[in-house]
Amino acid sequence: MRLLLLVGRVLSAPLFLVLCLAAVPSCAHLVQVIQLSRHGDRAPITMLPKVLDDPSVWPLGLGQLTGRGMWQTWQLGLQRRSRYIDSGFLRAEYSYQEVFARSTDVDRCLMSAQSQLFGMFPPGTGPQNQVNPLNSIPDRFQPIPIHTMLIHDDFLLRPFSNCPEYLRLRSDVVEKSELWQEKEKENGDFIKFIGDMFGYPDNTLRQTGWIYDTVFASHVHGMPLPPPLLEDDNLDRLIELGNWVLGQDFASPTVLPYLATPFLQEVKRRFQEAAGLQQPTSQVFKFILFAAHDTTVMPAAVALEAISPSIPPYAAHLDVELHAVDTRTPESFYVRIFYNDTLIQPSFCGTADCPLSDFLSFVDTFSLPNWQQACGTTSPDEPNPAATHLTTLNLVLIAVASVLLAAWIVLATVFWARKCAIKRQLRAASYGHLQEVAGDSNL
Repeated sequence: MRLLLLVGRVLSAPLFLVLCLAAVPSCAHLVQVIQLSRHGDRAPITMLPKVLDDPSVWPLGLGQLTGRGMWQTWQLGLQRRSRYIDSGFLRAEYSYQEVFARSTDVDRCLMSAQSQLFGMFPPGTGPQNQVNPLNSIPDRFQPIPIHTMLIHDDFLLRPFSNCPEYLRLRSDVVEKSELWQEKEKENGDFIKFIGDMFGYPDNTLRQTGWIYDTVFASHVHGMPLPPPLLEDDNLDRLIELGNWVLGQDFASPTVLPYLATPFLQEVKRRFQEAAGLQQPTSQVFKFILFAAHDTTVMPAAVALEAISPSIPPYAAHLDVELHAVDTRTPESFYVRIFYNDTLIQPSFCGTADCPLSDFLSFVDTFSLPNWQQACGTTSPDEPNPAATHLTTLNLVLIAVASVLLAAWIVLATVFWARKCAIKRQLRAASYGHLQEVAGDSNL
């Protein structure tokens, strides 16, 4: 092993990794895992005007995680426990120093994160009350914090909600592209057929994508669909069209850098800190869970060449793992990418064991140099011009109010002093008059 490490200082990083892993399969060890996942099965987000128009058939609420979705993400948690805990990478009990979870501020994502963590750290792994074990949480349940941010501040997991330039490109470039126009023309009769069926007389290709979402969620749960939709290949055609629309909206070359950059840059920062290439700005965790949406997972997975533009299934997960042969040498770190537990061999590395240096170079080449500037937005950590203007105005008003208050205090003091002086003068005058009267009476 020592000989291999010595050779590693002479050979290039890729060749060193190949030789090491071929000679000693166990010479490398896992350093950090970053998981980006989609929530589990959910109810439709919206109902349709004519058919599938009754929200009462979804008792947990529209857009909410269903019992099936809770089970899916719990199963994912069990698989994570087998992969990362039973192997010895993580402790059997939750540790705040090892595990970090963050979700978008959407119920189905928060609940999916809870369900997965419940599978990873099941009842029996939580702590007991050290003062009185009889007063412990039943079954030693382990609560685990899940961090989140307001949607309008969540640039990492909801860039599509916070990038004005992306929204402009989607409407002005993607939707007006020749590819989009040809697709809409090619499927014109079918788009009208779907629109008439569900209550959209002026249906469009984009609207068909949203109709698909409601139809698919209902179909999975066995809801009755209009008979014409089940004839021929109409349902399959609707699913294909819905997949195509969302793929263009969230992973076409025009918009992909705007939606994938935040996650790729987050992975880059955390891997550099874990590898000792830069000073950590926060705790260096071993397992990081980001619970989000299909529209978050898709751009990241497409950018990393894990999938072509298509909708990730419920509970889909993208795992980016950092491994090392020798943590003392930056050249010995390498990256593995898994999509739904399938190992990916991206072209930008040429091997599934991608040297960290090659991975970081790809991220720098692919990412927008300044995402916030490109999007026309500002970071929650940076001053917003409007907010700065408002703050300046507030300071001016406070200053004016302070001057007015000080002037009032001065005037009140002067008035009080003059009033007291007048009273003293009146007393003196009255006392002198009394003295004169007393003198006259003695005559």
